Formats: sequence, structure tokens, C-alpha cells
Amino acid sequence: DNADSTSGLLLKAIQYARSHGVLPIIAAGNRSTGVSLPGCISDAFTVSAVDSSNRIAGFSGRGVTVDVSAPGVGLYSTLLGTSYGTKSGTSMATPVVSGIAALIKSLQPGYGPAELEQAIINTVQDLGSAGKDNLFGWGRVTANAGNPGGPLPSPSPVPSPNPITPPSTRCVGNICGRVWSSVASCTKGL
Repeated sequence: DNADSTSGLLLKAIQYARSHGVLPIIAAGNRSTGVSLPGCISDAFTVSAVDSSNRIAGFSGRGVTVDVSAPGVGLYSTLLGTSYGTKSGTSMATPVVSGIAALIKSLQPGYGPAELEQAIINTVQDLGSAGKDNLFGWGRVTANAGNPGGPLPSPSPVPSPNPITPPSTRCVGNICGRVWSSVASCTKGL
């Protein structure tokens, strides 16, 4: 069906990016009932949104594929035309994570996607349940959590969460990967 074709193509694009040294940092979506496609693809690095009080944004996507959270409520940004204003959404939180990834990459240019992902996770402030959870992932990103002014920590292994529903395997040609498809973790929409 069309959804399977779309998720397969997105999976292929995400795996292509990772195989070429790029970490795909993707918004969780603005439906609080799950994580939108492509954030529900396991190879994506998925971002939920928090407000200025470190509470999960009411609109933020949530589920087992959320990796980290970032500020995404009331951020000052450019608007269409030549004006500025505040915007909210996981698409506002995602560039915060991308900026931190760029800072890390500037200090560690040899990092591949896996090392970069773990270095970002090493900077988080854990929120919610200890460890990885469905709202904040591993926590809210910070540019220097626990290490102000010093070098960024080396990546350390991150344990895999115990998913409620295992992902299904999808293939496009000879490229295969896992896609979360349960309602609790993926809403194929926006």
C-alpha cells in the first residue's frame, strides 16, 4: 500500500544518509498520540519538544522511538516575508538538536552518525522516568550538560529500551530496516 511504499522510501533515504556519514535528526511530529513518520523509523534520531519548564509540550509526538527532547515552545524565529515571531512545534525543537550536533561535529570531525548520536545523548539532562522514556527519550539536550567549558565527553554505549511492540522489517530493493508501526509509537501523518 501507499503507506508501506512511503515508509520504505523514507527508510532507504535515512539509511543512505547514515551510510554517508549523516545523522538524520527528525521531528517526532505534533500529534501527542504517537510519533509521526519518518520519526518512527528506527534509524532516525527523533526529537520531541519541551517547554521552558522542561515539561513535554502538549502537542509533542511521543513513543518508544523518541531519542531526545529539546525546547520547542515559543521559540523566536523568522516568519514568511521579512518578519519575526514565535513558533512552536517539534520542527522548532529539531534544529536545536541539529545545532548541538554541529557543535559536537566541529570538535570531533571524525565522528560518524553512531558516535555523534551517542555524544548528543551524553549531553542530555534526564527528565521524566530515569533513563529512556516515551516522552523525553534520554532527556533534554544541552550544549554542555555536566561539563561546562570542557571538552565534550566521548560516546558511551547506550542501552536499548525494551519496546512494547517490536518493529517490523521493511525493504526497498536490497535495503532493509525496522519501522515502528504500532499506534502507540507511530502515527503515519503530518
